[in-house]
Amino acid sequence: MVLPVSFFVAALFPIVALAANDWTQPCHTGACEWDLPATQGSGTMRLSGSDTSISDLTSAGGWTILDCNATAADQDIRVVCHDPSQCDHVFQNGAENTVVRLPNNCSSEPFAVVTRLWNHSDQSIPASRRSLLERRGGPQRLVQGVSLSTDFAATNFSQHGNITVLVVGSSLQGVSNITQSVAGCDAPAIASKSHGCNATSVALKIFDPFSKKTKSGSFTIPPKTFQKNLFNDSFACPQSGNIPAFNGIISVDLKSTVGGDINYAITFAGLLHALDSSALSLVVGFDASVDGALSLTADLTGSFTTGDIPLFTTGIPGLDFGSILKIGPTFTINAEADASIASNLELDVPISFTLSGGKLVFPPSQGSSSAGTFTPGNAGVKLSASPNVTAKAQLAAHVKPSFEFGMTILKQTADIFLELDTFAELDLSLTATANASASASTGSNSTSTSACAGAGGCVDVQAGLAVNAGANADLLGIIKANDKVSLFSKSFDLFKKCFGNSFQRRDHRGSHSHRVPLGLSPVEQSRRKRLYGYGPSGAGVERRRIVRKSGKGFSCPTSSLGGLSSIV
Repeated sequence: MVLPVSFFVAALFPIVALAANDWTQPCHTGACEWDLPATQGSGTMRLSGSDTSISDLTSAGGWTILDCNATAADQDIRVVCHDPSQCDHVFQNGAENTVVRLPNNCSSEPFAVVTRLWNHSDQSIPASRRSLLERRGGPQRLVQGVSLSTDFAATNFSQHGNITVLVVGSSLQGVSNITQSVAGCDAPAIASKSHGCNATSVALKIFDPFSKKTKSGSFTIPPKTFQKNLFNDSFACPQSGNIPAFNGIISVDLKSTVGGDINYAITFAGLLHALDSSALSLVVGFDASVDGALSLTADLTGSFTTGDIPLFTTGIPGLDFGSILKIGPTFTINAEADASIASNLELDVPISFTLSGGKLVFPPSQGSSSAGTFTPGNAGVKLSASPNVTAKAQLAAHVKPSFEFGMTILKQTADIFLELDTFAELDLSLTATANASASASTGSNSTSTSACAGAGGCVDVQAGLAVNAGANADLLGIIKANDKVSLFSKSFDLFKKCFGNSFQRRDHRGSHSHRVPLGLSPVEQSRRKRLYGYGPSGAGVERRRIVRKSGKGFSCPTSSLGGLSSIV
């Protein structure tokens, strides 16, 4: 069965023509671009404003930087003008509150704000730089001191006017060389959020052609196999009446193989000092496969919940546009299970699916859609229980691959997550009747299903996929901290059957699920026949007090468990 998948897609800011950064041309015309290094995926950042709002402290801008810290953001540097025809630009309308481009080897930031410019007390010039300045033939100017800040929100933009910022980045190669022209998307249109600059398709136009044509930049997650006990408890249950003493156990185990590919693109646009929820869009593309199974063995009574259990974590190459935008992705796999059990039970349920061409977009608003193909696995369910006694069980288990994107935007930080929650759920209800019986074939490791004929009950096993998005902190008003937004949810029946006197399906569902191979061995069959027997009818069940309870909340059963019969 192949199910179409539709996700909500947010409005994505378009970009104007983003040319490659040209270090030979000064940023003196009210616009400046900066490209990511080739080692960091690909991407371009463009600032746009008035002619005096943006300037240039690189060699192309007429400046020679004498000393600076290549790993620092906010700092004081010393500079000398070597080309007055270019370097005088920074003084137009006052140097303070001017955003300047910086060379790659002089800061951790591509852009910073000038907060102060003065004649420095240290007028020394290294010999190597002095000879270079002399060769240029211009008169030597005073050594200037420049204070640089990356606190753009504190900048007085009334002096030079507003500056818009546009960022396009991707894990895929080639984005920095894209020319995307959208009619009307100049700086004023971006600042005013005109309809023409709110085109949802733009970021997808950036993402789709490259994700379809090449895998370059995709991060491959080789298949990882996990075998993990999610919960267990055991203790000795004493003899009570004709029920012999036995060692009670409950064990929930997961075996799963997870793999896939991921790539992503981000579009970020708005005013440099006043960003809001319309500024950011993140597109994540992936192919994923989960081939897993959950096993449950239980002859104790009680309930449990595990919370998230980490299985695997790995970093994914990020994008660094300085303090304006940084993104560091992480891929994580968690498992989770919970159950309420009052039955002798053994279960083997699959958690298997493939998702091809998956695409998620954050923030989840404004209702545009993209698609992927979700295909559940074909593995079957195996369930053995005691049909000759009243029994109830609810179980849910999850395998949850998730992509977490640690983000810093103008020094605001948050972790955005996109979570794929694959799950399986069991709802079992059996009611014994006077003529109910169960039997086991002598010398065989199989059990009879004829026991179900005298009992009433329902078994419902479901599986599915839910896709959620959220963040751990408020970020630009996009989403509130700890909120989780559902992007997609689909469930389907793996097995559903009512028999005997019960024909209504229960509507109760658990919240998690997982699986591991099941089936009783001859040794286990003999042990259970010796300890429990197979005969007590519902009318003849001997009730007794709960005589023991473990520290994890599980108890010895209140009635004889009877033998196991295969139900599924």
